[in-house]
Amino acid sequence: IIMIAGLLGNITIYLINTFIRSYGNIYDVGYYQSATTVTTQCTALVFTALATDYFPHLASLKDNFQKTLQLVNQEGEIVLLLCAPLTILLIIFAPLIVRVLLTEDFDVIVPVIQMMAITFMMRAVFFPLDYIYIANGDKTFFFWIEGIFLNLKMLIIMISGYYLYGLEGLGYAIIINGFIDIIASIMLIKWRYGITYNKKYYAVLLPCFIINICALAAALLLDGMTSWGVMIALGVVQITFSLIEINK
Repeated sequence: IIMIAGLLGNITIYLINTFIRSYGNIYDVGYYQSATTVTTQCTALVFTALATDYFPHLASLKDNFQKTLQLVNQEGEIVLLLCAPLTILLIIFAPLIVRVLLTEDFDVIVPVIQMMAITFMMRAVFFPLDYIYIANGDKTFFFWIEGIFLNLKMLIIMISGYYLYGLEGLGYAIIINGFIDIIASIMLIKWRYGITYNKKYYAVLLPCFIINICALAAALLLDGMTSWGVMIALGVVQITFSLIEINK
């Protein structure tokens, strides 16, 4: 089931690329793929490492509701507090990363990478929830949600974003897609299993989101040293906040 869902995800990406090539041009396909690759390279290792420990632990507790609830909230906090500083660092240093990994011809994808960075933190929100389907062996529900609904939704949103606003629209689309993923995951997991995040988690989530959204706004709306100054100040605040909360 996981393999089939993954295959449908790959088909979705192929269809998005095909639409970009047909409606736009081959250069935009390259830009989009480069932005996705850079963002993935900077973030994939974190989720892979966390899943290696989290999934077996979650599966072993599937018959104990209270311990599962506690584990999901603990994992949610840790993932968020690790991802939030990395998100803001990716927003700040996206221009440098593009110059190091690619060339100045790809500077056009810097705003797209910065918008995609926000979805890294969004994924941190629904990451601990999505594994609950698999840990409970809920294969049919997992297939319809992860394989069909999420991929179909992503296809529609990404195509609409590019159709309306071009390459930058893909960045807007991926943020909208991330917000919907968060809402869908929280609602479906609560409805299906009665598991949800507690108030302590949201007390950590809200500051992290505000800080990172403000950093993204500074990157997209401000110019020059003003932009850098605001982003670096917010970066220091975010890293300090995460270190304090992790230490607790």
